[in-house]
Amino acid sequence: MAKMLDALAQPYHGLSFRFDRDKDWYFTDKSLAANPVCAHADHEKGLKIKLEVSLREKPAQSVRATPQIAQDYFALLPFKPADIPSLAFEEVVSEKIRAASQRSKIRDLHDLSEVARRPLKRELTRSLAVVKLWESDRDNLNYQQFAEQIKKGDQYDLGN
Repeated sequence: MAKMLDALAQPYHGLSFRFDRDKDWYFTDKSLAANPVCAHADHEKGLKIKLEVSLREKPAQSVRATPQIAQDYFALLPFKPADIPSLAFEEVVSEKIRAASQRSKIRDLHDLSEVARRPLKRELTRSLAVVKLWESDRDNLNYQQFAEQIKKGDQYDLGN
């Protein structure tokens, strides 16, 4: 995290970041995070953002450099947008399945409903999700329990 915060110390293409090293970054049990304010000339007050680095297990699949989704404004930039090191799509989906099994956040179900519309290597995703659930520190490798949690719906945090 210190290296990431050091990288944010200098402005980059008009973006600047402000943060208090003593209180704007922190560790949780499975991640470390920072909450800098990102600002630019047209928005000097800035907006607080969250940067989080997971400290869970290493990915099962190789991290891949993924091109950003093209945006109209890319043509106006004085540089080529960088590819972003990313988890493989099936690994992302398996992590979302794990999250949906471990917590009651409605956003997880929304994300999974969106994923259901995309092409997916289902057997690979299922295998990865089973491994992630098996290795987790909770007793949640139980499809019936997960399905009942969704059906019942009373424990979901609708604000998140």
